[in-house]
Amino acid sequence: MSRPDFVGIGAQKAATTWLFKRLSMHPDVYFPRGKEIHFWDRRETVGRPLKEYESIFSGLQIKHIGGKTGDITPAYLRISDTLIKEFKEQAPDVRLMVILRNPVERAISAAAQVIRNKERSSNQSNPLFSKNTTEGGLYGKHLTRWLEHFSKEQLLVLTQDEIREDGRAVMKKVAEHLSIDPRVYDLIDQSLLNTTTSPTPNRLEVAPKQMARLKSTYRDDLTQLESLLNRSFGWDI
Repeated sequence: MSRPDFVGIGAQKAATTWLFKRLSMHPDVYFPRGKEIHFWDRRETVGRPLKEYESIFSGLQIKHIGGKTGDITPAYLRISDTLIKEFKEQAPDVRLMVILRNPVERAISAAAQVIRNKERSSNQSNPLFSKNTTEGGLYGKHLTRWLEHFSKEQLLVLTQDEIREDGRAVMKKVAEHLSIDPRVYDLIDQSLLNTTTSPTPNRLEVAPKQMARLKSTYRDDLTQLESLLNRSFGWDI
């Protein structure tokens, strides 16, 4: 059965495009459909058959190119428990990756993108507190569900803070997680590895009361996340 070797499951607005482009620099990595296949997050609504996903990672072209094949679709972080279980059955040994960003910053960035992509009408609710915006930053909740099916050894947890600090070190860590040669990233100019990709400006003024509400939205979840991963993130929440 054909399946990806690795999958980036999230988070949205947390530098997954940066990861995709830097992984694409590696000669032993191949993305058959580019970034964001959107299979698992749309499987229930669109009714996409499993054979469709399998076909993406099979064929003569992939055999000819070789290397590791992957899928980076940040919307996967929030898929249902049923789909996570089904995904595990299809790809039990897959290597998973997730990039986390301060959830308050992520929510502001996500809301700013909604406003930029579609001008709000006067009667439309604030996207800053929509379920779609807030759910994307509940990392503790969602990673708990993923780790009920996959081992912690299969999941590499990165942060946007790490990427800003040293992109080369992050990519070497990713390479080791995927069992590809990390020395490739010693040959790439540091400026290319550190540059963020397509940043979304936070063109959204957040009042103090809104900021307090955002922080309270994520506070308990952050406690859950840090307990789950036995790791402190140092976010001001």
